[in-house]
Amino acid sequence: MSNNALTNFSFAGNPSTNAAKLKALAHGGPLVVATDHRLHAMMPDAFNDAANAGKTVLMADFEAMFMDAMLIDNEVTKDGVHFVVLPARYKQLLTDVGSTGNMDWSAIKGNMDEVLPFAKERFVPVIKALPAEKRTITAADVIYDGSKDDAQTGTWYDWLTPAILMASGGGMPALAQFRAMARNGFCKETDGGREADDFTDLLTQISGSVGRDVSSISQSGQAAAVAAWVRKTQPPPNFTVYISNPTVEVERRAAESIAERFEPLFIVGWRGAYPSLAELWPKEVTDVTVTRP
Repeated sequence: MSNNALTNFSFAGNPSTNAAKLKALAHGGPLVVATDHRLHAMMPDAFNDAANAGKTVLMADFEAMFMDAMLIDNEVTKDGVHFVVLPARYKQLLTDVGSTGNMDWSAIKGNMDEVLPFAKERFVPVIKALPAEKRTITAADVIYDGSKDDAQTGTWYDWLTPAILMASGGGMPALAQFRAMARNGFCKETDGGREADDFTDLLTQISGSVGRDVSSISQSGQAAAVAAWVRKTQPPPNFTVYISNPTVEVERRAAESIAERFEPLFIVGWRGAYPSLAELWPKEVTDVTVTRP
């Protein structure tokens, strides 16, 4: 087993130009890994077979495990949220994580929606313990499909930056959660990218969920309203939401009260979020209910 196979990510089809690489990231950023890759060994049931050999993992999924604990430099924060982190950067991150000797790589059984929260619990503290330079995304680590400061959707999305999302205490979690919702934003493709109808429909759903009508204000103002909404509706720190269907996540966040937004997360994730409760009910609980005062 080579060290390269343990941590390497490849673009599907091995494209040689940045344009072709970006095109290959439609539908959530699929990348190919070897069957003995560390992520696949940790989550053996969560990856699909690649077209030729190996396994496919979505960049949108593994970013949800890593990005909360990472840092981002000032140059990247001022440009668009549609940046693509080059796979080589994540390869180096996994190498650095492995070098600490503190990572639990043992297998977690289940589909991605079942295992991602537990994998994130393992990764975040180890990544946060790395020196800042080993967990910072720099301008040299990213590329953009189109202009770096304009995603070219013709909407508020073009005005949204990491800095706006991370302001007022949002931090990297707010950026990571938004990118998980806008998971097809890596490229401009009309199928699985920013020019697809389902992506523009999602943007409309998001701006219509911020709690007030923002249709008459500027697109930059709409972007600020969306960023405030993302921060306001963030899940509690001990809950990780796996977003397989962004429209469902937006609808959950659109609920009027904190209790309504939190209830579906608690029903699914209470055991991992509250170990003391899990000790009280060690056996499977199939009829979780939430009572509001």
